[in-house]
Amino acid sequence: MQPRTRNLWLRCLVALCLLPLASCELLSSLPIPQPVPGPVPNPLPPLPGGLITLQIINHSTIPASVEAVFRLAGLEVRRTLRFLTAHGPNSTTIVEPTSTDILTVTAFAASQLNSRIESGDLLAAREYRYPDDFTGQTTIVFIIEPINDCNDNGIEDEQDILQGTSDDCQPNGIPDECDIASTTGSSLVRTTGKGDATNLLFPLDQTYALALGPNDDLSTGQIPLGFTFDLYGESYSSVYINNNGNISFGSPFGTFSSTGYPVDGFPMIAPFWADVDTRLDLGHVWYKLTANTLVVTWENVGYFDKHGDLRNTFQLAISDGLDPTIGIGKNVAFSYDDMQWTTGDASGGSGGFGGVPATVGANRGDGEDFFQIGRFSQPGSAYDGPVGAHDGIDFLDGKTYCFSTASENSNIAPIADGAPQNDFISITPLTGGMLNLSFSFLSPEAGQTTTVELDDVDNAQAAGLQFTTTPGEVAHVMLAWNPACEAKGCYRLRFTARDNFFIPGETTIEFTVRVVCGSIDCNDNGVPDECEDR
Repeated sequence: MQPRTRNLWLRCLVALCLLPLASCELLSSLPIPQPVPGPVPNPLPPLPGGLITLQIINHSTIPASVEAVFRLAGLEVRRTLRFLTAHGPNSTTIVEPTSTDILTVTAFAASQLNSRIESGDLLAAREYRYPDDFTGQTTIVFIIEPINDCNDNGIEDEQDILQGTSDDCQPNGIPDECDIASTTGSSLVRTTGKGDATNLLFPLDQTYALALGPNDDLSTGQIPLGFTFDLYGESYSSVYINNNGNISFGSPFGTFSSTGYPVDGFPMIAPFWADVDTRLDLGHVWYKLTANTLVVTWENVGYFDKHGDLRNTFQLAISDGLDPTIGIGKNVAFSYDDMQWTTGDASGGSGGFGGVPATVGANRGDGEDFFQIGRFSQPGSAYDGPVGAHDGIDFLDGKTYCFSTASENSNIAPIADGAPQNDFISITPLTGGMLNLSFSFLSPEAGQTTTVELDDVDNAQAAGLQFTTTPGEVAHVMLAWNPACEAKGCYRLRFTARDNFFIPGETTIEFTVRVVCGSIDCNDNGVPDECEDR
């Protein structure tokens, strides 16, 4: 290539490289559009909710994993804390102030305590809402109560023994004052707060079969009993188990909102007629059938619509009147562990309460013959009788009712409530023990009055026992005794409750009060009833 030609080529190449820069200079000299001023937006309104401090108190001896879920305007924050064994009973943890609409706190066992308490078991749960449960700067106290506390003194049984506030002379891990009750099947000893179906009259075990899978308002097919059940003189040999807390005769029954009895056309027995919902694995309905007894257990069941924040555990048993667990001559038993809700959403309920109350009782189906233990629509233990104002669900906790519906005269005998039937009660004067016991008998039909008489078989009143009774639709019994060791011995008490129906219904229960100063042998089997007092 010639030199002149090469120089021309280089000049052209330089001109092409500088062309973009010239273009940028040309664009930068053009005027830039300015934004048009507009209205200044208002600041966002403050989020709803209150500023709360969460205080968690562990009254149990169980190390607990506590999950606190804070929700504010749809946002959710989870915080998990763990109590270590070193914290001991009555340990406290405080979570710093947090703004929230809804606070849900759940406590689980963080380790296995014994054969009854395993890691992951639910210990306590509660939901708090703004502004019903808190407003502004509030401290919410969430308490984990003692789980195993057979003598109801507020101290875990294990800690009770370690502290020396209760003796365990066997030793068997149970405070001595609970030994007799626990070995004779007393309804006074129970694990509370967990919905434990092993605490019911017929404990849940491997002999049960699943009656119903997860469902809402469904029923089983017809189940042959293999024995005859008597309901107000009507004989039945088969039943239907209904998800909504009852059994029926002749046909299934899916109605979810209960009514007060009588209900015409639907013979049924209802330990707890309400809108049970077991979808999403919210509890189970089990049953077992023996030669003369049907047992149905609703275990930790939720409520409509798919709510599991509150659970109920309860049981129904019917027989031909020859089951010794129910009691010879009695053919129905209702048994309850932890009961936490009353009403589903479709029955006017909100958060498990209000709206249409749940019904507990039996109904012949002729529009006339029935009885009720109560109708329940609220938390708490309020109770004013079978047909009075709506009652509190906690009244049923731990209760067992055994009675007979085999009555052609349309009258159910009074039902014992809270009495230690066929059992022992121990008083130990050397440690300041005294008796202060109250129980009652319910008149299950409206307008009846029940009275109670005492047969003092072994003259306990002469030794200082005080007995008072108040007749009524709910007849109350009070026993008080502060004995000295001179009264050492066994005192059998027999109570007869009688209503004022034109053919009176009558119920008799009995139990023995032991005044213990040293070993005694109330059942004459040659074995001391308990270890020698120390």
